[in-house]
This record gives sequence, structure tokens and C-alpha cells, in this order.
Amino acid sequence: MKKITVLAVFVFVLFALVSCGDSNKNEYDYPDEEPANDTDKAPVADEEPVSDEEPVSDEEPATDEEPVTDEEPVTDEEPATDEEPVTDEEPETDEEPATDEEPATDEEPATDDEPGDYNSPYGQIALELEVGQVANLSDGEDPELGVLDVPFATGTYGNNGTPLVVGSQHVRTDVYMPESLIPEQPASLFVEQRACLEYDDNDDECVTESNTVVILQISESALPEGPGTLELSLLAAQNSRTLLYVGDLDEETNQVKCIHAVGTGVIDFSEVGDVKNHGAFGFSGDIVLYSPKNFNGSDLSAMMAQLAGWETCPAM
Repeated sequence: MKKITVLAVFVFVLFALVSCGDSNKNEYDYPDEEPANDTDKAPVADEEPVSDEEPVSDEEPATDEEPVTDEEPVTDEEPATDEEPVTDEEPETDEEPATDEEPATDEEPATDDEPGDYNSPYGQIALELEVGQVANLSDGEDPELGVLDVPFATGTYGNNGTPLVVGSQHVRTDVYMPESLIPEQPASLFVEQRACLEYDDNDDECVTESNTVVILQISESALPEGPGTLELSLLAAQNSRTLLYVGDLDEETNQVKCIHAVGTGVIDFSEVGDVKNHGAFGFSGDIVLYSPKNFNGSDLSAMMAQLAGWETCPAM
């Protein structure tokens, strides 16, 4: 009897579970009977792909696509500003070599050469002159008076030892005494030498003279009255305008434009006549040359330019 009861209870419970299951199933299936609504709705929700596809929002790329801003490469590409390479490319300013290239000024090599560019001494020459009559430009004597066809100065000048006279080259030497250029001041006697670059043998005359000139200028007050000596020095040049120099002449004006060298040494006079009245004149001597840029270690070029208006010729 007990066994039957337990079995009956077990069957009852099993039946109840099955019934519950069916009942739940019915309740679950019930909504399936309105499929139209459920399907329509669920997909709408599932199909919130519109929301998922808020790619419109995700695609706020309009905003995300502030790539205009991200793409501020326009701003990043302020390379316009970064690319102020125009400014970086101010090599035009850096390239002020135009100014560095003031070679026009650099071509005042006379001034640009340094004292070290000139040897000291800058040459050595020997003097020798004998003339029967000195020309006096204040009267109208024979224009050929005091003109010699031999050099009075031989030797070399410059770093390379440039000769004043080459071999048997034709040379013209003028010995003359003009009136004083400064009123009430002593006049000066001049001895000038120029080599001939082109000589016409047929007409026996020089066609082209060298622009390089050797000039000995002696103040009347410094001349001895007869045989004697005279020292060439800076002091003599300052005190009495007595000096010897090698310079270049301007082709157009025929005036001295620059000085290669000035001389120091002693001149021995063999004869000094009445040079103001066509007297005879003769001397000899050994002279050492110095560039104004390097006068035994001193740079006198600026002083010479200021006092005499002469620039120093380029080193050679």
C-alpha cells in the first residue's frame, strides 16, 4: 500500500511538471501568434543599426571629420609659415655676398693689400747721372735741353724683382727745374725716367712709354753748392720735399696715381752748377726701396695718402 502511494505521488509530481512545462510553453508560444508585431518590432530594435549605424553620429566624422581641423594640415601645413622657407630661404640676405663681393672696392687692391704682402726692403737701385745743362722751364729754351736717352736709375723693385730697365731698352730721362709751385718757397729740381715700351727705329722716337716712372725731386734749398752729399730719408721728404720714388702714372692725366716704393740712402754729387740758369749737374748713389705699406716695418700708406694724395700701388 505504501509503495502504491509513493508511486502515485511520483506520477502526480511528474504530471504536474509536464503540465507546468506545457503551460509555460503555451505562454511563451503565445506571443508567436502575433508575429507580425514582434518581428516588426524586434528588428526595429535590432535594426537600431540605424543607431548602431549612428555612423552618422559615428560618422560625426563631420565632427570627427573635423579632419578639416584634424586636417588642419592646412594649419599643420602652416608650412606656409613653416615654409617661411621663403624666410629660411633668406639666403638672398645670407647671400649678401653682393656686399661681400664689393670687389669693386676690393679692387682697390692698393688699399686691400696688407703690409705683409710687401717685402721689406722692396728693392734696390743704383743712381748715375751726368748732364751738361739743366732745363729751366721758366724760359723758352730748346725743349730738348736736359733730355737724355739713358737711364739715371737701374735696379729692381717689388717682391718679384721687377727691373726698371730691361736690357738695352730705350729710356728717356728729363732733368729740369720749374718755377716754384708755391710762392716764396724754394723751387725743386726734378729728374724723371720712363722706359719705352715701343720704339720706332725709323723715326728714332718712342711710340709708347711705360706708365711706371722713377722720380727724384730735390729742393733747391737742399742742394749743395758744389760736390757734396745728400741723404734721402723720410725726414728730408717732410722737411724739404726731397725724395725719390717709383710710381705709376694715370694714362689720361699723366699724373702720379700710386706709389710702388720710396727710396732711402745717400746721394753723392759730383757737380752742382747754377741749375736755375742751365748749369751742369751730376751725381751717383745706392738707394734702398721700401713700400709705403711696409717701410721697414711701419705702414705709412695712410699718411702718404693724406699728405700727398697718393695711394700705394698693389703688391707685385
